[in-house]
Amino acid sequence: MDNKLQPLIEAVLFSAREPISADRIAEELNLDKNRVLEEIDSLAEHYRREEHGLRVQEFSGGYLLSTSEELTGRLEEVLTRQRRVSLSEAARETLAIIAYFQPITRSEIEEIRGVSAEATLNTLQKHDLISEQGRRESPGRPIEYGTTDSFLYYFGISDLSRLPRREEVREKMLEPGEKSDPTSEQQQEGS
Repeated sequence: MDNKLQPLIEAVLFSAREPISADRIAEELNLDKNRVLEEIDSLAEHYRREEHGLRVQEFSGGYLLSTSEELTGRLEEVLTRQRRVSLSEAARETLAIIAYFQPITRSEIEEIRGVSAEATLNTLQKHDLISEQGRRESPGRPIEYGTTDSFLYYFGISDLSRLPRREEVREKMLEPGEKSDPTSEQQQEGS
């Protein structure tokens, strides 16, 4: 079975609809987790070493066989892509706030954005980009929100540590010549 193990794991990663953990693969195939991780690493190295259109990508502790980054643009030209969720500017802003400040409550989001967030939160939950993470131990026990594994998958990042630093995002959002003054940013958002 040894010489058939890597192709079997490759097929599992290819067929999985969403990232699958090494623990689950090991359990389903009745194998040692370390052996599965070795085979996944070997498979990933195989795709990196030779020029392939695929790669092994890790998403929050799970693995998936996906398209090579270098070919994504060309692939879009050739194939009709399945339509991804189209997010409004309000949804993108709210999602960014949640990603950087999670766990965060609706009132904290509304305080940052200056507008109601209820409808936007419902939309993000409907698309499985955020979820309820629990309740805050404070008066009223408000719901705390955080991002999901689908969020990571949607944006093609393996974990939240891969997000750009907040300072980098803030600087990219500023117009040339503007200073990074939080009070001026708040005033601009309110206009």
